[in-house]
Amino acid sequence: MAKIWTQERKKKLMQLRASFRSRTISREQWGWIGKQIGVGLKSAEVAYYKHRNEFPMIEKSPYPKWDAPLEMRGNALIIPDPEIPFHHAEFLNKILDLAYKWEITQAIIAGDALHFNSLSAWEANWINSPTIAEWDADQLHNFILSLSSSKRAEGLELMADIEVGNERSAPNVSDELAIARKTLHRLEELFDSIDFVLGNHEGRFIRALNCVVAPEELLRLLELGDKWRIAPYYYSLLHSNGETYRISHPKSAAKYSAEQMAAKYQQHFLMAHSHKLRINWDVSGKFWACHIGCCVDEERLAYVAQRDNPAEMHKLGAAIVRDGILWMLHEHVDWDALGRIK
Repeated sequence: MAKIWTQERKKKLMQLRASFRSRTISREQWGWIGKQIGVGLKSAEVAYYKHRNEFPMIEKSPYPKWDAPLEMRGNALIIPDPEIPFHHAEFLNKILDLAYKWEITQAIIAGDALHFNSLSAWEANWINSPTIAEWDADQLHNFILSLSSSKRAEGLELMADIEVGNERSAPNVSDELAIARKTLHRLEELFDSIDFVLGNHEGRFIRALNCVVAPEELLRLLELGDKWRIAPYYYSLLHSNGETYRISHPKSAAKYSAEQMAAKYQQHFLMAHSHKLRINWDVSGKFWACHIGCCVDEERLAYVAQRDNPAEMHKLGAAIVRDGILWMLHEHVDWDALGRIK
């Protein structure tokens, strides 16, 4: 029988049986099928039921499964929502210093690495009046040249002593990218590997281009090196000492999102995006379910700071997973005491 039922013959058997398009067929029809292959009707029928699962009627989809997020192993610092250039440098420096003391050599940015304010779909905001510190060198030089000759020499002399400031009321794309490159390159100096999870603010970049884009283009745009990895996912996985943490920038920022998704995915769930700080477990009590805060300075966000609103204050936060254990970081931890832990 093994010699008779080659793959080619089995495939032909399936095609002949499918040609009848009915749930059951008669002995005469099985006899006809067997005759086409050169076997008896009983042999054809038995072989069909034995081998039909090898040839499914519906072929597999030609499109890929979305089941290959970035995966990191070991210990890592998790940085949620820095939203450069509106990042909170003081808090970032504290978590980076702790990571250095604990010899953490890996990091994960949990979405919204850049704010992309200039690409925002939100309404425009009021800005402060420009000051001389906000002018760039070329603008300042051209302004001085427009003065009368008696004032021009004095202006050029003053210009040599002025350090043009880099604080902006409304940065353009070039400003944001320049500051982001400088800031992210500093992370390259501190870590051996860094995973870049996509967030909704990176979505602003895609919408502005209005076309399909590979996420690697962001790394090229930011001139980031081989230490960085990125993938078309809004989450990544961290495996540490037998525990799996799902580092996510989900769609929902609702209060109980983390608990719901920890239960759904059966993994520890650490979420950015909400800018909330909330520590809990899923309903089983087995998996961490946490909102891990943000690393953006809300006093630099016009939509937050210019007008009173009843929303919760943004909470500065981050996390370290070390040897499978979660350490939540926020403004009120004892940094000196944590720094002494070995």
